[in-house]
Amino acid sequence: TQRHGGIRIKMGRRRAARGGKKKKEAEYHTEVIESEWFKEHYQKQGIVTEEEWPLFLKSLLRPLPATFRINGNLPFAAKIRDRLLSDEMRVDVQADASNDEWSPPSVIPWYPDQFGWKLDASRQSLRSIPQLAKVHAFLVRESERGHISRQEAVSMIPPLFLNVQPSHKVLDMCAAPGSKTSQLLEALYAEEAVSQQPPTGFVVANDADAKRANMLVHQLKRLNTPGFIVSHHDAQFFPSLHLPPSLAPVAPTVDSDSNDQGLFPRILFDRILADVPCSGDGTLRKNPSLWRRWTPAQALGLHRIQTLIIVRAASLLEVGGLMVYSTCSFNPVENEAVVAELLRRSEGSMELVDASGLLPELIRRPGLTDWWVQSRDENRTWMHSADEIPANRTRQLRASMFAPSAEEVSRMHLHRCMRLLPQDQDSGGFFVALLRKVAKLPASALREPTLQPAQTQAAGKPEPEGDVPEAQSIQPEEADEPMQIPDVAEDEEAGDEDGATGEVEPLEGSGATTGKRKLETAAASESTVKKARTVEDDEDETDSYDRFKFVSADDPVWQRAIEFYGIRPDFPANQLVTRSKTSKRLLLVSSGVRQIILADTTSAKSKLRVINMGVKVLERKELSGVSYPHRICQDGVLLMLPYLTKRVVHCPPADFSLFLKLHSLKTEQFPSEQVRAELNSLETGALIMQLQHPSYTRPVAVVAHKHFQTVAVMVSKHEIRGLIDMISEDDPELANTLQATDETVVQ
Repeated sequence: TQRHGGIRIKMGRRRAARGGKKKKEAEYHTEVIESEWFKEHYQKQGIVTEEEWPLFLKSLLRPLPATFRINGNLPFAAKIRDRLLSDEMRVDVQADASNDEWSPPSVIPWYPDQFGWKLDASRQSLRSIPQLAKVHAFLVRESERGHISRQEAVSMIPPLFLNVQPSHKVLDMCAAPGSKTSQLLEALYAEEAVSQQPPTGFVVANDADAKRANMLVHQLKRLNTPGFIVSHHDAQFFPSLHLPPSLAPVAPTVDSDSNDQGLFPRILFDRILADVPCSGDGTLRKNPSLWRRWTPAQALGLHRIQTLIIVRAASLLEVGGLMVYSTCSFNPVENEAVVAELLRRSEGSMELVDASGLLPELIRRPGLTDWWVQSRDENRTWMHSADEIPANRTRQLRASMFAPSAEEVSRMHLHRCMRLLPQDQDSGGFFVALLRKVAKLPASALREPTLQPAQTQAAGKPEPEGDVPEAQSIQPEEADEPMQIPDVAEDEEAGDEDGATGEVEPLEGSGATTGKRKLETAAASESTVKKARTVEDDEDETDSYDRFKFVSADDPVWQRAIEFYGIRPDFPANQLVTRSKTSKRLLLVSSGVRQIILADTTSAKSKLRVINMGVKVLERKELSGVSYPHRICQDGVLLMLPYLTKRVVHCPPADFSLFLKLHSLKTEQFPSEQVRAELNSLETGALIMQLQHPSYTRPVAVVAHKHFQTVAVMVSKHEIRGLIDMISEDDPELANTLQATDETVVQ
């Protein structure tokens, strides 16, 4: 290692690149592993004691362990957990426990029901160490099937504090890539298997970045739940949604939280997660390149947008509702200062919740009540109060960045904020604040404080007054030179999340984009989304954001579906939407999502920009000899199955297993005479093959297609493998029957 200008770097031979290309032996790579400026800044802030600093720094220099969670709403989640706890997964690993480069899988102690797990091993160790082969194979298999989700441990915390219930309306303001949103959806649907009733709530997953919003769609569609919407807005400009006249229980009112006049009541959210864009220095264990570019200027540049987001979140929250504000930063300017500004503006309508009784095994440090602000100039000037702001720095340094007064500290209870440090439970750094809305916000809370006249004149430009207009972009904080934001590449691991922003695509919490680029605005980002949104686009679709429309009761495609599949009258047809003029694809949404889509907005420009939602249940596939080309999609087969009275063939295990193994059979090749008779009675087209077994009550079905005398399965081998695994967890004997098809029958 060597030191250059206060930065310690590690030098070594450059590894060969992927694809077999060799590098010259003389080439070296450098990795920054410590910053004197970082040390000076945070020792001054007192986030840890002087005695604890070596341990804090040592923890930051260690690689982050792999962590994952079992998807809790799976009916067999407990069996996956029990398998991880069993000797089957642990004996071989512990046989070489003296190796300090890795350790066996262990439970994250604070995660409920032992569904959170940690594996202290690098990717290379996981693949190369023989004792870990079984663990590696298990993790790869279960991840591919959607049974577990790779996610950083501290990233799992905010959804747990929100305690989402089936009736809750939930907003994730900065959602991509979607691991936290998946947790929120799982919590929303957690009781469905027991109650046999779908939740009335929903989750709106919003992100400002178009490409990441599409990645968010891919993440959430794995859950096959109709209760979500993916939207695309800058978080600080998320639109106000109002009940349509047909659903409004009262006459138009004036809403003090939004200054909306003469409109029907707003749709407010019971739970809001604001995991905002941040400097991301809590992710140094995962992103060591941040050491090279770290400066306190990053926090100064992000403070204003973070404040705008948290205030907007508070205005969208229902009285009595909970919200979480979180970052992956250590800096109090991005954390306690933002929370303090919200509490200051809210004038008692928002309060910090004492969460010390929640997740009792989670080690957390109290929030800071006093801190310093360091300027971004070459002198690195330290300031303790807003009175010390130089006259020529009033647009870079704001009064809200500084610690509150002693009187404010006594009533704000900032110690209830939670700081998570890497040395406490071998995690990344994180900040969490749980807040409750106890009354409506005062109108003044939505206005940014203005500068004093003398300061405004010295700054050279007037500060805006009043509400920030929704059509106006928030510019990065002005400085003598462009503000440098760490260039953080997207983590390769699906589900890994950070709140750091960068010059490239920002990580978790992309509610806004900062740095050398301007923040996205409604007008500027619209064209980006149109180009990026290619998932399931129809050739006859328009480019407008409100292209989703409800399917009318007399739609010919739907009327033909009712006849072809024998769909019962109690099917919630008013919850079907499409974004095609010809109804190429029909999606089913929940009753709560339907209410959101029907909701009125203040103006045409502020309508909710929907990227995707719901579950695809019907899709047109043009095939010869088919009278009705729309087939039921595998994603939505279990949602449609209870309402179908036609074209469902009930298969004994022998027929079902043979069909899955060969993927295509002639009707006379099915062992059961009953199955053969049912198939022969059906015209050409899509159908459902459902497993029928007296001891197995969970619905298992695959979409198939009959073409003359041949029936072919319309799902992938991966999906078939997932079905067999699900049955294996419930009924191993039945699974063995399905897998052990007599080879003579196959021949």
